[in-house]
Amino acid sequence: MRVRPGSSTAPHTVLSPRQPLTAVPYALGLRPGATIRGSSGAATSGLRVENTSTSAFTSGLYAQSDSATGIGVYGSASSSGGQTMGVYGQSASPAGIGIFGHASAASGTTIGVQGTSASTSGQGVYGFASASSGTTYGLYGQSQSSSGRGVYGFAAANSGQTYGVAGESASTSGQGVYGFASASSGVTYGLYGLSLSPAGRGVYGFAAANSGVTYGLYGESASTSGTGVYGRATASSGVTYGVYGEASSSNGHGVYGHATDSDIGVGVQGTARGSYGIGVYAYASSGAGSAQGLHAQSNATGGSGIVGHAAATSGQNYGVEGRSDSVAGTGVSGFAYASSGVNYGVYGRTLSPSGYGVYFVGGLAGTGTKSAIVETQDYGWRHLYAVESPGNWFEDFGQGELVDGQATVALDPLFAQTVNLAQPYHVFLTPLGDCPVYVAEKAAGSFTVRAVGGQACSIAFDYRIVAKRLGYEELRLEPAAAPPAPPAMEARVLPALEAPR
Repeated sequence: MRVRPGSSTAPHTVLSPRQPLTAVPYALGLRPGATIRGSSGAATSGLRVENTSTSAFTSGLYAQSDSATGIGVYGSASSSGGQTMGVYGQSASPAGIGIFGHASAASGTTIGVQGTSASTSGQGVYGFASASSGTTYGLYGQSQSSSGRGVYGFAAANSGQTYGVAGESASTSGQGVYGFASASSGVTYGLYGLSLSPAGRGVYGFAAANSGVTYGLYGESASTSGTGVYGRATASSGVTYGVYGEASSSNGHGVYGHATDSDIGVGVQGTARGSYGIGVYAYASSGAGSAQGLHAQSNATGGSGIVGHAAATSGQNYGVEGRSDSVAGTGVSGFAYASSGVNYGVYGRTLSPSGYGVYFVGGLAGTGTKSAIVETQDYGWRHLYAVESPGNWFEDFGQGELVDGQATVALDPLFAQTVNLAQPYHVFLTPLGDCPVYVAEKAAGSFTVRAVGGQACSIAFDYRIVAKRLGYEELRLEPAAAPPAPPAMEARVLPALEAPR
């Protein structure tokens, strides 16, 4: 340093020896807008603040902003290359915090910690907790505002693979990103993700390990009415998914739900509010093989693989509906694999006295017998077998009265509308007395009965009339396709499900 008197014009005098300049006591604060720059060394700090006190709640650096939009600490890494960090925090304490940001404003959009980096591989905020034990936080953020963010990450680039917040854990039981909503009421989110991109993901989880029990996204709820993972697609049109799961493994599951409760638990439940909605939609896109749109399995001794419940008390609804578009397909296929015992391929039941346990439109065919199961007083339940015919016939029964050797029997008009009486039909007579009778004439609405030999006897008789079903007159021993082979068990049953996790 060189000096001279204030009014002198003489050359400056160099002070020798050189003297250090020390600060005036209590003058350690920086002026508003002051800047501190580090040297050009490879690993220097623009500002280094160290607190050697071992007392609790001491700060190496404490910054505060009273502005409604101010920032307590703002870190910016302006270098365009290299591994730069806007703010770097480190804690060696077993229960320490690398960086602690606290936005104490009770309202407004507040930010506990904000960092930005312009580098292609930089970090806006980087927190590193190096302790190998204890509950440590590489980065901990907290906000008391009703609309604040404890930690907010924003990737502003409109292209490339960017991350608003990226979390990583090398621990065998660690969490890359951990979100905790501690409020005991209200609609809170442990982790909330939002994407405005037409191909974006609100929350994306990726478990890169190729072995072990890993989870791309894992959700858990301890509430008595909580939801482990909740997905909601709010768009009112388009093909949207509340939850979408995909598995590339040959034994994988796109979506796997497991209810551990020993009573009434639901592994997977879907609801739809739309008038044409689908509670659960399963789709097997393969065009070959024996893929299954929906496979359900129950190991309970009284369980059901699939239960369909149409809860509406009116209208034409279906507990279970099956459809097939194939020319050789089956709308609903039921197959009881057990080779012994009384089992049912398809079982239908109705409690209505006018309902149908099984109702079909179209033909009914089978290779087995057609039986009615009837309970007897002394011999238990017994089979009664349907009479088969090579043609499609309807028949009716009745009784007539022969007077003076003649009677005309009018056919039931209701029965007459179910058969074709223009074609030949059959009448079988059983006289109930000592007088032989015969059918003298058949008409479309009646038939005439007379006593043999013109006798004038008067007796009762039984009759049975058999006529072709209307619309099926030409059917007679029609060719039939060979019965379809039952599906192979190996091709239809999934591998044994893994043990619950």
